[in-house]
Amino acid sequence: MKEEGIHFRRAVLEDINELTRLRVELLKEVGNLWREEDASVIIEATQRYFIEKIPAGGFIAWIAEESGRIVGMSGIVPLERPPVANNLTGREGYVLNMYTIPDFRGRGIATLLLKKIISFAKSDAMSRLWLHATPVALGIYEGFGFMPISERDTNAANIEMELLL
Repeated sequence: MKEEGIHFRRAVLEDINELTRLRVELLKEVGNLWREEDASVIIEATQRYFIEKIPAGGFIAWIAEESGRIVGMSGIVPLERPPVANNLTGREGYVLNMYTIPDFRGRGIATLLLKKIISFAKSDAMSRLWLHATPVALGIYEGFGFMPISERDTNAANIEMELLL
């Protein structure tokens, strides 16, 4: 799929360094990387996680590229829990690492990445997606039908949301 010079594809092991770099940028931006000296520890742990989980399907990521440069990413962690009334399959996914580099924001990249996630979730028989949204990203998620799980605290750094499929 191409949109305005942007190519979307599923991430592979060779993308780990860039996925890690963008994840660290995301963590810095949302305030989850408190000290710069912690970055190297996060980088190492994240790379180990991706090396284990990407080939096994425990973490599935999509990337947006322009001229070979990764400019956005998204990810999902498939989970299986015991069935409940609104999720009889027990299959669900935690959406994370939704990030577009600042120079590429406002071009619909996050929207297209989220479409990839939702399409994958449906094809994998997931009944529910959930995530933690920053206040600035709420509009994207609400546009797809995600709803806050608990009462919204507009001052919260992250708002837990879900989408029943």
